[in-house]
Amino acid sequence: MLGSSAGAFIALHNAYWDTILLATTNFIYEQLPKPTAAFSYDSGCPVYFNNESDGLISSCWDFGDNSFSAEFQPSHTYVTSDTFLVSLSVINYLGIIDNQEQNIYFPKCEANAVSSSDFGKSFQIYPNPTKSYT
Repeated sequence: MLGSSAGAFIALHNAYWDTILLATTNFIYEQLPKPTAAFSYDSGCPVYFNNESDGLISSCWDFGDNSFSAEFQPSHTYVTSDTFLVSLSVINYLGIIDNQEQNIYFPKCEANAVSSSDFGKSFQIYPNPTKSYT
């Protein structure tokens, strides 16, 4: 009894529809590109990561210092000098995942402090915010 008022359904096995479903699934699977994770980076402060992956819809970065990002091409500032395992994971529409990992040494990023000695003996800000011009 299909669809009785009691909610009971009998599943009918149909080899024809099973074959069509399997063929459609395989076709879609073969048409979508498999994701390939790849990245490079530009050392500096911050470090700029270049996502060179193919066939992805989403990416996730693990910078190896308990920091993460879902940006496509993120930048990251390392607060300690060390070798970090940086990982990029990418996924496609079918949920197929690929990842790439690299052990990379990054030096600690120092803060760029600005002092008045960087500008000579003195400097002035115009207009003077403490002077009234009325």
